[in-house]
Amino acid sequence: MNEQLKNKYCIDKESKESLLLIGKRFLRVMCIVLFIKGIRIFLIKNEHVRETVNSIFLKLDMENFLKIISVQFMILGMIAVIGGYLIKGISIINNKFFNYIIFLCFIDLVLVYIFPEIYVSVAKLIFIK
Repeated sequence: MNEQLKNKYCIDKESKESLLLIGKRFLRVMCIVLFIKGIRIFLIKNEHVRETVNSIFLKLDMENFLKIISVQFMILGMIAVIGGYLIKGISIINNKFFNYIIFLCFIDLVLVYIFPEIYVSVAKLIFIK
C-alpha cells in the first residue's frame, strides 16, 4: 500500500526536472512582463517625463525622434558588445547575452525604419494625452 501511494503521489526524477524547467521559463516570462509593466506605469504616472517627451514631440517629428532613439540604442549595444569582448575575449560570441544584444539592437533599428507606425502608435498611446 505504501508503495502504491508513493507511485501515485510522488514525482519521479524526469517529471521533476521537466516541471523545474517549465517553472524557470514561467518565472523568466513573469519577470519580463513585470519589468515592462513597471516601465509603462512609470512612464504613464511620471508627469515630468510626459511633459519632456511632449515638448520633444512638438519640436521634432515623432518618427525621426524614434529613429534617433533606436540609433542610440544600437550604439549602446555596440558599446556593450565591445566591453564584453574586452572583458571575456572571443568567448563572448558563444554567450546568450551577446546574441540578445545583437538581435535586439539590429532588429529594433530595422523595424523602426521599416515599420515606424508601430513605434509611433505605441509612443502616442503612452505619452500623448
